Amino acid sequence: MFFTDTTQFFLSASAYLTRYPSENNLQLGISKSMMDSPSRYPLHERLLMIVKDSNTNIQMVAIWTPPHFMTLSFQIITEQSTELRHAILKGLTNILFTQDFTSLRIENSSKDLSFDDLEGIIRKLGRKLTGVLSDEEECLVLCKEYVNLFKDSSKAPTYQVTDRMISYALSRDNLVLPKTETEYEVKILDTSNSELVKIYTGMIQKFWKYCFPNRDQLSEEFILENILMKPSQSEYSFYITRKGDSKVLATTIATPIPKACRYSYVWTEEEYRGKGIASFMIQSISKHLFEKKDSLSGELMFDKIFLFADATNPTSNGVYVRSGFKPERELAECALNYHE
Repeated sequence: MFFTDTTQFFLSASAYLTRYPSENNLQLGISKSMMDSPSRYPLHERLLMIVKDSNTNIQMVAIWTPPHFMTLSFQIITEQSTELRHAILKGLTNILFTQDFTSLRIENSSKDLSFDDLEGIIRKLGRKLTGVLSDEEECLVLCKEYVNLFKDSSKAPTYQVTDRMISYALSRDNLVLPKTETEYEVKILDTSNSELVKIYTGMIQKFWKYCFPNRDQLSEEFILENILMKPSQSEYSFYITRKGDSKVLATTIATPIPKACRYSYVWTEEEYRGKGIASFMIQSISKHLFEKKDSLSGELMFDKIFLFADATNPTSNGVYVRSGFKPERELAECALNYHE
């Protein structure tokens, strides 16, 4: 099933994704962001798919927003065989590479979408898959199937695992509380303060360049429009200073997803690392989020907090473990490299 309406896609996929929210927190975050910032992912720059079996049970969710990697929902070990997953991956690569959409049902809340329209979208995306984020085995299977579809092997891309990450989850009961006696304090970004916003934007750019040096870097305009200035982000962009000072030492963004939040862009300025600032930030903000109540119902808003961490970075992993996060699953990014 191919979706053109982001709200309908989110409503259709979220129940499945939230069964395993730690593994699928990135897809939940992207889906939520599509509803909050429609201009960030216009129709002809996204591919939203849900794979169902003959009993209408969801078996996989796939999101592709070029030039970013395609993300796949994670395998439910107890409910899906490896053979089934591999068959789905093979079918997915065929849909991307060919014009055979006969097995694809189109979901669209506003108007009918013809096969030609769908072909136009995929052509606009270039059929040039840049990579996959999922279980390492599934990344390699999909990339292999994709490469094998190239009739001219000289034009076929190569592929390799470029990053390995760990999915972490934090529950309210496992949170390690921050020290009460500290020289630091948590603040929420005031987006009307242009000088502060510029500093904050620069730290997000540093994070991106450090973590993804081979990808296109994020422009200031992109960060402002699609991250910091979103109405849904107004209370969830945090930073750390010393008490009585305004200098920004560390930042992180919390993105609300159903009954949970996910951290991203966790960054501490280099000269302030090793001083416990990141641990204080994560623990303090987590405590704040777990205590946050819905303004209408009065119920606690978040039961869990999720994040991805670089599996090769023991420092950041140590911060999360010491704060009470538990490792849930390993995942990988597999990049496709074209030789043109």
